Amino acid sequence: MSLIYKWLQIWLIIQCLTTNIFGQKCDPTIDYNQIRNDIVELLGNRTDNQLFLLGSQHDHLENTGVIEFMIFEELNKKYKQVHLINEFCFSKSFLINNYLQTGDSTIFKTKYRIADWYREYIQSLKSIYDNSEYKFEIIGVDIDYNFTFETQLALRDLCHKAGVYQTDIKYTDAFNTFLSLINVVRELKNVRRCSRKRLYKVSKILMEEEQEYYQQLFGKDYSIVVQIIQDLHLGFELRKDYIGQTRENIITERLKEILINNPNFKYFAVYGNGHVNKSLDKKRFTSFATQLHSDGFKVFSGYRLYSYNKKEKDMSFKAFSDWIHFLYNISDTDSLNFLKEYFQKDINLIIKSPEPYIEGVDFILFLNRPIPYLSD
Repeated sequence: MSLIYKWLQIWLIIQCLTTNIFGQKCDPTIDYNQIRNDIVELLGNRTDNQLFLLGSQHDHLENTGVIEFMIFEELNKKYKQVHLINEFCFSKSFLINNYLQTGDSTIFKTKYRIADWYREYIQSLKSIYDNSEYKFEIIGVDIDYNFTFETQLALRDLCHKAGVYQTDIKYTDAFNTFLSLINVVRELKNVRRCSRKRLYKVSKILMEEEQEYYQQLFGKDYSIVVQIIQDLHLGFELRKDYIGQTRENIITERLKEILINNPNFKYFAVYGNGHVNKSLDKKRFTSFATQLHSDGFKVFSGYRLYSYNKKEKDMSFKAFSDWIHFLYNISDTDSLNFLKEYFQKDINLIIKSPEPYIEGVDFILFLNRPIPYLSD
């Protein structure tokens, strides 16, 4: 028994030495300090830039947090007051901010399965928030085009805070329907299909015909309810065009309002790679970064590209060309050769000023090895 106990002690010591403050095990073969130093050098002295953009690939979401948090932490050290903008609708950012500020874990209280990477991402944000001298805010500038479970949770939580479920008041038919829709528990695809149109209709009644009553009911939280429902309305009206130009224009206008109204703050935004290119004016859409850049906003942006496995590294040049062209509208041979060379390496590295090969971004971050956790 004593031998087993001794080996257990050794194992625990090894775990402690290879685990960081977030409770996540570090990869000893990766030089986290070097990555952080590269990020510090990349950011340099950019006092003129108000918006920093980092692209992402949606097929590699499970490894999104590491680099994001390193950049975000360094920006906060340098500029003291930096807020985080993500590809979230308002309801999701509302729930995450509530969790960061109060520890209220409503965002995790759902019948739907939350992906492990998403839970760890939010919990890591909480650790950064608790250890940060300057408290930041998560800002969602997107629309809710899918009636997400976070929207249900947010509306349900606001109803609880307003005491809706603890009174004997007889509500209007519209509000009773509204309550039944935000409390429905079905598979997410069925919730979207069955409830979105009805919720759209009854919430319009609440906001237009019965506005005064519900202002009194929700009190100071009424504006939050209105914002969530407005996002739902936009999502419903634009559901056939949610990846198109209309959505991009809405995001652009919301970002402009934030930047103009808060000139002393800096913002770090994480969106899909296609959104962060400052010269992407193609058939599909003109990116919000392009629109902001054209209007004189100081934007510093970069792609984040992944090539983790052998299949990706061994991709034929034709397949690679088709893939890059589909994602980023890059088709000339020199640019493709430039990217292909870095994709075949087995290291993580940052390429500054990739022009003339790649236009519209200030850097490209190649992640050719997974870094699934934050370093100390």
